[in-house]
Amino acid sequence: MEEKLVEIFKRRVGIDFYKQFENRDTPLFGSELNVPARELVLILLDIENEYNIRLPNEAVANGAFMTFNKIKGLIEI
Repeated sequence: MEEKLVEIFKRRVGIDFYKQFENRDTPLFGSELNVPARELVLILLDIENEYNIRLPNEAVANGAFMTFNKIKGLIEI
């Protein structure tokens, strides 16, 4: 399951969370990773399509879509 998520990030924004394991709890919007909002929307759509799930809007709005690990936690629920 994690492999697909890592691949989505690698394909969309060039971040390999296997190689950058220490950044899994770093905010995606922050100055360190600086993932554009548009790309996060595309990542959300990729996740929903790849895992055949629908993530609730409130999960995105309440900050659960801010780091790799938080996103991974949403998928594993």
